[in-house]
Amino acid sequence: MILIGTCGYSYDDWVGPFYPSGLRKGDWLPFYAEHFDAVELNFSFYRMPTAHQMDGMVRRTDGKLVFVVKSPQEITHQRGDTLGVVESFIEALKPMKEAGVLGGVLLQFPFSFKFVPENTAYLGQIVEAFEGVDLIVEFRHDSWVKPEVTEYLKGKGVAFCNVDEPHLHELIRKTEFVTSNIGYVRFHGRNAKTWWKGDSAQRYNYLYTPNELLEWKESLRTMSEKVDALFLFTNNHYGGNAVKNAMDLQAMMGVEKPKPPVETPLFEEKT
Repeated sequence: MILIGTCGYSYDDWVGPFYPSGLRKGDWLPFYAEHFDAVELNFSFYRMPTAHQMDGMVRRTDGKLVFVVKSPQEITHQRGDTLGVVESFIEALKPMKEAGVLGGVLLQFPFSFKFVPENTAYLGQIVEAFEGVDLIVEFRHDSWVKPEVTEYLKGKGVAFCNVDEPHLHELIRKTEFVTSNIGYVRFHGRNAKTWWKGDSAQRYNYLYTPNELLEWKESLRTMSEKVDALFLFTNNHYGGNAVKNAMDLQAMMGVEKPKPPVETPLFEEKT
């Protein structure tokens, strides 16, 4: 099963290219669920979600949408009362888990989180704390691309997040690791000029060409044969780029979903 979607869904600059003007924000998620099978929720990185919020999302999408939820930054970036945060977070996820629409939890560690004993020990603590929850781990520093890391993740049943991002020093290059029954790829864009500059919107301001996505096709087919679910998420959200490229991935991988009528042409095709 191949599940394709975007990282986040609530962006004002998607009105026109994706969301019809006049559509209430409260109706954006149901509209999104008509066109994609999965979504990666990112707001949970900035503020702890509540069970009430998660239950509302499940109800508004009628069980048609699979959710992957990014863990709060207190777990991956700040590391304060980590175990207490994990406990509260798992409690908030219960409505999605009980409804059978929780695809997993994404642990996105920062570039500064390198492969050193202190950090491997911390990773082990977090993995144990999330027992019973499907985990996906994204590393940003290439020191984690080691056989012992993938073997550890396989032993714990934790998915490795493969990424497409600029080819910059010590960033992770293309991989196709499968370490659990979940396959996972995030497409961040290849905007090398803005990766270390400006705000996150500019970092992810990039539109993939069809040929750039085709570079992944065989790898994705191979990965899909090894897992129960392969998640493909586009994180190049600026200006609706993520919507366009997620639809490109649907077409490339043979995932049929209805296309929304757009008021603003999505984008000029690039080759």
